[in-house]
Amino acid sequence: MFNLFVLQTILFLTPEVFGSIQSSHSTNDYVLGNHVIIERTIGQLNKIKTIRYHQVFDQKSEKENRSDHVENDIYIEFLPAVEPVGFKFYTATRDYTTIYDGQKIYSLDTKTGKNAVTEKPVKSNFSGLTFIYNSIPAIKSNLPMILNDKEIAKTISVSKMGDFYLISFSMKRSVLDRLGGIRQLERDGTVTYEVTIDANTFLPSKMQMENRKNKVLQVTTFSDISVDSDCSHLFKAE
Repeated sequence: MFNLFVLQTILFLTPEVFGSIQSSHSTNDYVLGNHVIIERTIGQLNKIKTIRYHQVFDQKSEKENRSDHVENDIYIEFLPAVEPVGFKFYTATRDYTTIYDGQKIYSLDTKTGKNAVTEKPVKSNFSGLTFIYNSIPAIKSNLPMILNDKEIAKTISVSKMGDFYLISFSMKRSVLDRLGGIRQLERDGTVTYEVTIDANTFLPSKMQMENRKNKVLQVTTFSDISVDSDCSHLFKAE
């Protein structure tokens, strides 16, 4: 079994700046009425069969004095019956391409021409893939849990510009797993998430995660989104 390629270069993308908040609701108010924003987002994501987009993941750690930057062109085909992650994917960076066709993971180093194949992968084979972290598939998997879990503090706010909804929530001693579910942390601390939703399409445009205790900020942005376009030819490894 081969290790998958992960590209990381040094650069940080400054988070998108929002205008002042027009409205903010407590958890109780949110559960009673404003959950419609998350429900509409979940409904929109669940309707999508395929999605293609450009993703930029940036991480800054003040404690470790480092920054990481990863850009991917991504194509996803959602198929719940496809084990173990529920989707096929094609992802390409400047130097690496990784494909999961539902049966095997194929990775190619485009600089050297070297490739690796993982037959019949299990869930752990996907955990090291940077592009899944705080990605659209991760948001799709986790939003229903965020909506229904009463233990997670939630607020929802609308920017003055009227173009975005900002869903924010925090979790104590735990983080969202990239493939769905919650992963417990060994140390105390609160992790805050912000998911920016396009008010016209009800699709995510950005996800931010911040751990103030560890001084870590992660920002993932999504652009050039194309829904239900057939790019299945990308699953054919050359």
